[in-house]
Amino acid sequence: MFSFLIGVCLLASYAESSQFKSLDRSIAECAKYAQHPERSLDDVTLYPKTERFSDLIHCSGLVLKVCNNEKGALPHVVGNYFHPDPEDSCFKDRYNNCRQVARVGLCPGDFEGRAYADFTCLYENYGTMQRGPQFVPASDLQEQQYVREVFRIFQVPEQVLKDYSEGKFEQLVLTERLIRSFLIKTKLYSDVNGFDILKISNEDENGKYISEESKNCLQEDKSKLIENRSINY
Repeated sequence: MFSFLIGVCLLASYAESSQFKSLDRSIAECAKYAQHPERSLDDVTLYPKTERFSDLIHCSGLVLKVCNNEKGALPHVVGNYFHPDPEDSCFKDRYNNCRQVARVGLCPGDFEGRAYADFTCLYENYGTMQRGPQFVPASDLQEQQYVREVFRIFQVPEQVLKDYSEGKFEQLVLTERLIRSFLIKTKLYSDVNGFDILKISNEDENGKYISEESKNCLQEDKSKLIENRSINY
């Protein structure tokens, strides 16, 4: 029942993308968008701040879903790209203190400057920067597309869609198939490895999908979640 409820919550709230992208790739992509000369992550980290580099960092953060204009860097995604030393218990405090100082004098609407301040503090205080491709949550448009595709594949009747919108999940066999297919498509789950806790956590900023206790339970009992190519209730 527990894993079924996770699937329903994810289905109702749409999905994550199966896309992977690196910091280097996002910087190069953003340079093309802005018609800047070709840039790499090394350019951004080795040279002093300029307006152009601030633009690239801001764009890159949005592309990777590592930040948004309202909150800045998002802790539940930042950990993909910066790995703290396991013995370092002060990295968050150093980062937060640095961020507070670096943002002094920046206007609330200076999204590029705020993004650059956050990135610099992450780079200098949070942990080792990871340059390999990392999982990127989907855009709203992609999320809606994935949900519609699964519904079309299974030719879900209008009445069942109406029931779902009203919180009724009476067609358990169909609902199980939808959830399993949806989670496999978005790479949140596989029949071999069960749920991918890291990817779920990337989307789960406020713990609305899965609690820390539930994450630990899933990690300990992964093998019990897989039976006959279906998600166990």
